[in-house]
Amino acid sequence: MIQTTKQFEAVCNFRDLGGIRTADGRTVRHRQLYRSGEIGYATIHDKMMLEKLELKTILDYRDLAETFVYPPPTLDGTELLQISATTNASLHVNPSVDDTTCITVDNFIEACAQLPFHNPAYRALMDRIVHRDVPLLQFCTAGKDRTGIGVALVYLLLGVDEETIVADFLQTNQAIAEKKPLWYTHWQHTLSSIEHGETLLYANERALREAFCRIRKTYGNYERYFYEEFNISTDMRTHVQQYYLK
Repeated sequence: MIQTTKQFEAVCNFRDLGGIRTADGRTVRHRQLYRSGEIGYATIHDKMMLEKLELKTILDYRDLAETFVYPPPTLDGTELLQISATTNASLHVNPSVDDTTCITVDNFIEACAQLPFHNPAYRALMDRIVHRDVPLLQFCTAGKDRTGIGVALVYLLLGVDEETIVADFLQTNQAIAEKKPLWYTHWQHTLSSIEHGETLLYANERALREAFCRIRKTYGNYERYFYEEFNISTDMRTHVQQYYLK
């Protein structure tokens, strides 16, 4: 898989979703689907790098307060969709809030597990993927929870198995370890009073596995999930895979 984070000065955890192998042995195409952490940090150099990707769609999963502090750069020819991914979650998965009394590791994992359901942000994601409004970039502040779940859903749509998705999901922790992003210091301070709060600074495998479990428990299988949540039929899914896989 192409690792592109090192090409950026301030944008963290930027990766091409291409290169991942599906359960049937095909491979996700490069330069179609991307993920990252906060692009509001982008330097002039970073903006130039983003423009070179010729993105058609950017999905910003952050809450309004986050977008106000660090608005994303404007890119020519790119549609920016700012849709909070935490609309239906019991707890906002951005812990950069002043009140941490409701935040626990269990609550945080539960909030992540709720993200795949009735989520307008992911419905927009799937719509753009189905209609090939790509190259597409999805991002949030850290690029690990809201974006991590969004990426996992894309991989499920394309037929990637759960274990491969989990391994990719946890690559975010390597990116954080190599270079602490700007959000890290603030979150570290905010979460310092919470028992095991430091675990929330990293992508949590348990959160992703719980999301998988919740989808299967609710819908029985992923085929029904994609149809009920996103109106993506089996035939549509086959056409999507034909386009994004090789």
